[in-house]
Amino acid sequence: MKLIQIPLLGAALCLPYAAHAQHIGIGIGFRIGPPPPVRVWGEFPPPPQEVVYAAPGPGYVWVAGHYVWVNGQWAWTPGQWVIPPQPGAYWVAGAWDPNRNWIEGHWQIAAQPGPPPPPQYAPPAGEVVVTEAPPPLIAEVMTPAPSPYHVWIRGYWGWDGHRRVWTRGRWEMPPRPHAVWVEPRWEHRGGSYVFVRGYWR
Repeated sequence: MKLIQIPLLGAALCLPYAAHAQHIGIGIGFRIGPPPPVRVWGEFPPPPQEVVYAAPGPGYVWVAGHYVWVNGQWAWTPGQWVIPPQPGAYWVAGAWDPNRNWIEGHWQIAAQPGPPPPPQYAPPAGEVVVTEAPPPLIAEVMTPAPSPYHVWIRGYWGWDGHRRVWTRGRWEMPPRPHAVWVEPRWEHRGGSYVFVRGYWR
């Protein structure tokens, strides 16, 4: 089977590095996402050995040499340092699909994480009602904030199921932008005190 070499796919451009001009390009095509599958005949030959030389500069990604299907035959594209077509793009090597059709190598964009879902707060198991008034708050020293986005949660008297316990103050990252912390408190209702838990709103 006769093999041919082809130029870079798409609008690839060579840079003026004389020693490696045949290997250096800006992208190997600019297609984002897999191309349509191609029906080919036979496996491609064993790839030749390659030497990965030093990157010509920052931002380059090494794309290993690979075969492509051109005009009814396999053609070898040498490995080269390339600049991805856009930030977050990465190269996906060619591969066979489940139907043994060939999917050429292409660029993919790394999935960006979506916004976190709004927090779901479970309702309290039941109200805490006691007859004794809560002790005075304990004076605490506010430690330095870990970041400008943290919010200081002041210490408070909580309830562990049997008695009041002191929960120390702490820095906490809000669950979403512009969230406001509503402090826990003991509400005096009639002759009793009801514990209202703190929450973000």
